[in-house]
This record gives sequence, C-alpha cells and structure tokens, in this order.
Amino acid sequence: MMIRVSRILAVIAITSVVQMFVAVSPTAIQAQLKPRIFVNTTQDLAAQPDHCLPGNLCPIRAALEKSESVSGGAIITACLDPAVVPGATRCPGGREPLAQDDRNFNAATGQWSIPLTPASLPIQMTKGGTEIDFSLMLDEYVGPSDNRVVFDGSGGGLQIAIQIESNDNVLRGFDLRGGYSESAIVLQPNVELEGASNNQLGPGLVFRDITEGNAVRIRGANTVNNRIIGSWCGLSGDGRSVAPVSADCVYLNSGTQGNVIGGEAPEDRNLLAASELGVGVKIENERTTGNIIRGNWLGLDIDGSPTSGLFTGVLIVDRASDNLIIDNVIGASRSEGISIGGETSRTLIEGNAIGIGPDGETCVGNQTYGIALQFGPRSTRIIKNHIACNERGGVVLTGPGTFDNTLSENGITNNSGNAIDLAQRSNGRLEPPEIFVVEHRRVTGRACPGCIVEAFTDPVGEAAHFEGRVTANATDGTFELSAPTGFALRALTLTQTQGKNTSALTTFRAVPGAGTAGPTEPTPTPPIGPSPTGGLLVGRIFMPWTADRAWFRTTD
Repeated sequence: MMIRVSRILAVIAITSVVQMFVAVSPTAIQAQLKPRIFVNTTQDLAAQPDHCLPGNLCPIRAALEKSESVSGGAIITACLDPAVVPGATRCPGGREPLAQDDRNFNAATGQWSIPLTPASLPIQMTKGGTEIDFSLMLDEYVGPSDNRVVFDGSGGGLQIAIQIESNDNVLRGFDLRGGYSESAIVLQPNVELEGASNNQLGPGLVFRDITEGNAVRIRGANTVNNRIIGSWCGLSGDGRSVAPVSADCVYLNSGTQGNVIGGEAPEDRNLLAASELGVGVKIENERTTGNIIRGNWLGLDIDGSPTSGLFTGVLIVDRASDNLIIDNVIGASRSEGISIGGETSRTLIEGNAIGIGPDGETCVGNQTYGIALQFGPRSTRIIKNHIACNERGGVVLTGPGTFDNTLSENGITNNSGNAIDLAQRSNGRLEPPEIFVVEHRRVTGRACPGCIVEAFTDPVGEAAHFEGRVTANATDGTFELSAPTGFALRALTLTQTQGKNTSALTTFRAVPGAGTAGPTEPTPTPPIGPSPTGGLLVGRIFMPWTADRAWFRTTD
C-alpha cells in the first residue's frame, strides 16, 4: 500500500513539473535564456573587437554587433547608477553601469543621452532576434515616464536613427528625439527584398521633439505582422508635456501588411498625441492592407486631455484596402478625426469614440468632421462608433465615386453640422426614408423595398441612441418598427440602407410621451460617449446596444 501511494505521489509530482514547464511558452523560455550585453557609455563609437568585454567600453553599436553574432540574438540593456536612479538593479560582476559622470548625463532630467553622430549610418538591425531594452534593469519601471536613456539625433544630418531589416526584434524603454530626413525608426526589406517581420516596438518608446521626419515608418510588401504598443508620440516627461514630431507618428506604405498599432489590452495603448504637420497614423498605397489600429488615444495626453496636436487622427489614402480602425479615442484634430480618401476600399471603422474623451463625457471635438470619406472610398463600414462635438458635423461623404458605404448603430450627436451629410451624389444619392406616424412605442413609414431601416432618438434631433432596425416590405417599402418599452429620447430620426449604401438621417419627428416636441432653440446637450460594456452614455444613463450586427458582414 505504501509503495502504491509513493508511486501515485511521484506521478503527481512529475505531472506538476511538466505542467509548470508547459505553461511557459517557448518564446518566454528563449527570452529568459538570451545573454545580456550591457551598454556602459553614451559615446556613439564604431564597434571594435575588444568592446563589450569585461572592463572595456561597450557602446550601442558594438553591443548590437555582439548581439547579432549570437544565434537567436541577445538582450542589449544598461545598468544605471543606483546613486542616480532609485530602484536600479546593480550590475552583475565585471560589468559597469552608465554612471553620473558620463559626459552625456543630464542631472536635471536624470537621463543619459546617446548622441548619434551627424551624417553617420543608422543603427542597423540586420540579423534578427535582438532586444534593446533599457527598462530591464529598473525594478520600479512602470512606463514611458520612467525612461532614462535617449537616442538623440538633434545634431542633424541623419536620415534614420534605427533601421530594422530583420525579424523578431524588440525595442523597449527609451526615448528618441532629433531630426531625421526619413524617420526615427524604419522597418523595411533588406537589399535582397527580405522583409522585416514580427518585430515589436514598445512598450515604453517615446518619440518627442522630432524636428524633421516621421516617428515610425513601416514599408514594403514583405514587411508584415509588426506591432507598436504602449508608446508615446509627441509627449514627454510625465505624458502631459507636448513635444511634437514633425511629420506622422506612424506611417505605413508600399504594401506592408498585417501590422497592429495598439491592441485590446490597456497596456498596449499608444498615445499618438502631437505632430507639427502630420497625422497619428497614415496608411497609404494599393497593397498596404490588413493593418489594424486598435485601442489607441489620438490627439490626447495621458489624462485624456486634448493636445490639439494632430492634423488628422487617422488618414487612409491611395487605394489602401481592408484596414481596420477599432476602439480608439480620437479627438482635437485640426481637421477630421478619421479621413478616408481616394479609391480606398473595405475599411472597417468600429467602436471608436470620435470627439468624445476616454471618460465618455468630455467633449474633445475635431475641428471639421468626426469621419470624412472623400472622392472615392467604397465598401467602408462605419459601425457602433460614438461621434460627437465635432465642429462641422458627424460623418460626411463626398463625391459620386464614394459609394457602397454602410453606417449602422452609430451614436451621433451634439455636432455643429449634420450628423450624416451625403454631398455631391455620394452613396448613390440615396434619400432618407419617409416617416408616416410616430408613437411612443412605434414608428411607421416607407423606405426603398427590402431596405434596412434603422431608428435613433436624440435630445436635439441627431442620433444619440440606436433604437433598432427593421427590413422594409419587399414590394412597397412600408415598414413598422416597434420599441416595446418606448423610445428613449424626445426626437426620432431614421436612416435606410440599400445594399451597402446608407442614407442621411430624416428630419426628426417628436416622440409623444418622451419629452417636449423638440428643441426650438439651442439647449445644452447631456454628455455622451462610449461605455466599456458596449453601449452609449447619455448623461449618466447607460443605453445598451442590443441589435444583431451580422447582416453587414459582407464582402465584395
């Protein structure tokens, strides 16, 4: 009996050990086994054979050369002087920290700058598998505000700071500043046209005071599946000081595919805050497809306050297709929150707060429209967004080549212009449906035969709250839409969708029993915005989205 019990316990112990190792991913194990190379000087020196040996200088370029000579790459980091940085981990034996007597230590900021030599080559990552992580030796590192190392190209004459032409690299925990005729960081194919894929920028990168060029450019048909997470563009210090870049924060072009800017988790959120001339994210060219912009704050600082720092939040142009803009907060742009231009196709714009802050209440309106589709976009899906406080209107579509664009379940209110504006024969000049009768719990009318009718209510005649949808009669277009508990707000409007084309809103009609007949003069509008559980806040009242949205999941 004792033997059997011992065997059982042994099996349990072995199983537990196996499960413990199975629970750790191969990638995590590989990262733990990577050697570490410690940068101990801020001098930008050409690599020498004796660099990075114990007791010798280890500049960044030599550290990278050493890393790329190791199969699978290494982790490049730095110990920081504990006398300067509380919580800094002491160097292992034989390694020297970046010290406070380093020539490029700034006592006022507590940061070490690595001045990139004017007219020098970029720091080139050509082998793959290297991690440059200056947050690693800081026990209390939380995010970008804790960065202690700066790559500084302010001396001028530089095209690029860091050029990545390989796979599986990671950059974390440092600032970049200065002027670059191209971009601070570029991901691109090498001379053999092999792409740069599965790289990760962030968390903890800060692009600030970029006096020329973009922050990040990702380009090339073989450059795929890269991520930018947990980083700042146009902010410095504690995330409240605006320090703009010159051009775009993130620029995707020349056929790059499958890149993700942001993510679902809060820690993946990028703050793309301020640019002198550019936008938060720009996607361009016909083959640039399948990229995702998700969960970011654009035009806002770390508190969600407006910076008025971007010309446009997101810009997609020049036949780019099948790109996704999901769950972002976009405000305070000097033009549109989102602008789609030219013959772009199949963009999905879903779940964004546009003109409303991350608290779901504060107006951070864009200076023209929330969303603009101009002169050619088609098969765009604008779904379940919250669009408010924009100075010229909610959504505008312009030009006869702009067609097959679907709007559904969006909360649009408190904009200075029209909630939905179809200009210059866009969306096939589809007219709104006709309203016959509005009662407290139902509305009847006529739409195009077989078309989808959606109903909204609003305090002032726009479309704050989605009430439901119905399909019009296939023969004569008549419809009846019911609200079993009564319509929520005092002014009711409708749209209709024929195929993929959606109309503008009807003129509002008063809802009996839901307040006064409608505004006769401008009145304050209760704050609205997104709720984390998938509905709309009107004042402090949560209104859930309930309708099935599978019907619009169509392809060309």
